[in-house]
Amino acid sequence: MKEVKEIMGGIIKKSRLKKMLTCFELAEKLRVSVTYINRIENNREVPSLRLTCLIAKVLDLNEEEFITVVRRSKMRFYRNMVNKRYTK
Repeated sequence: MKEVKEIMGGIIKKSRLKKMLTCFELAEKLRVSVTYINRIENNREVPSLRLTCLIAKVLDLNEEEFITVVRRSKMRFYRNMVNKRYTK
């Protein structure tokens, strides 16, 4: 099962490329660093809900669908963490 980072990073990168934006251009529009965008797209960071909404808006993603996918993935991720921690 993919983690939330992988799902988000993949959607964001694919959408950014589809809009023909560079990481620098996206970072500029979001007022974050290029490094942070790279970390999100390379599955090393998960943006805040506020930034997730802004990303959806900038990339013309359906905000509700994007957040729902992320939220469901995040819930699975946390459930797995709890299960691993308490089933040792």
